[in-house]
Amino acid sequence: MERQAESNGKSALRRTLSIEGMTIDQLLAEKLVLDGENAAIKSQLEAAMARAIADGVYADPDWFSRARHAQRMYGRRSQEIQVQIARLRREDKARNRQDSSTATDRFRWAFMRLVRERLGDVEYRDICERATAESGEE
Repeated sequence: MERQAESNGKSALRRTLSIEGMTIDQLLAEKLVLDGENAAIKSQLEAAMARAIADGVYADPDWFSRARHAQRMYGRRSQEIQVQIARLRREDKARNRQDSSTATDRFRWAFMRLVRERLGDVEYRDICERATAESGEE
């Protein structure tokens, strides 16, 4: 996606950024910059509209159009970044859940094996039957 910043009616910055492969922290930093630039454009547009109302001095229509377009593009890009951040957080959460589940399963199997070794088969089966009955699992 191409990003343009408008400053005093002149194109100040033009670069292409790919959000794929960026970390959440990098995305948040980029979103912060975009939102700041968008707020600056909004402020310039509001000042131009206030001048038009107060003094009857209208801003250059070409500048006004470019600034509005840049504002929309910054807003759209900010939303894309927010969607990417949400996707990465969901993936992290799922990965953490899976890692936790795997570690918990390994612990449970190791614990059950050690308990069985200590108690012997008869006591182990008796405890398993009682636990099954209490938990309602059959």
